[in-house]
Amino acid sequence: MTCNSCIRVFDTNSPQQMPGARCPTCAKQGKEVWVIPGKNCHICGTPVG
Repeated sequence: MTCNSCIRVFDTNSPQQMPGARCPTCAKQGKEVWVIPGKNCHICGTPVG
């Protein structure tokens, strides 16, 4: 499942940050939940591409 509405962050300049994508379902509810791409959201279970 691909997600065109997912926001992806890939910052290689900062060693403390990891790549991630926001869960679109939680984002619609006003929540900021970050998920490792390819995994399911730990809050709502939505697969995040």
